Amino acid sequence: IAAANLALEVSKGSSLNALFERAIAQEKSGNMAAATADYDRIIELTEKNQNVTERATIYAKMADLNYRAGKLDDANAHLAKAMELDQANSDFYIQRGDWAADSGDYDRAFVDYDKAVSMGRNDPDMYAIRGQARIKMMQKKYGTENVQELRAKMTPAETEMVCGDTRKAVDMGLQDMKMDMFVALVCR
Repeated sequence: IAAANLALEVSKGSSLNALFERAIAQEKSGNMAAATADYDRIIELTEKNQNVTERATIYAKMADLNYRAGKLDDANAHLAKAMELDQANSDFYIQRGDWAADSGDYDRAFVDYDKAVSMGRNDPDMYAIRGQARIKMMQKKYGTENVQELRAKMTPAETEMVCGDTRKAVDMGLQDMKMDMFVALVCR
């Protein structure tokens, strides 16, 4: 934060990089109001900038801050703006899918995750996200986080659905011990 403040002092408050770094530092330190103020300033400074991809990313960051602060209307509005500005960014669909999964709307989450895959996100992290959402969905459905209980309660179709994404993430090279263990215990 101190280094970003110094850079802002030297640039007379116009360094986008310094504002962005300070916003991230404020966010990580839990000062969401200061982070949001910095993101607002960045948007103000970049509205005339032709780099719409950069602006879209800033809107998505602001959306995330608002979401974590419980300001869902603002979060949705900022994410919609990001998606409007950069329609080719699959990360925005993943972000919206994650929010849907967090709220328990797994059908909506997988519509967005499927859209991200159709846009070219075909990597281990994408399938890990999908797998984790499917695991949470089953944990919620069956009221347990115990893998052995979950394995015993899931139907064969549910097991295949969960294992399809988790196994694909691991097969694609994901390095995640929890996912490896889940696949080993449930997806034999």
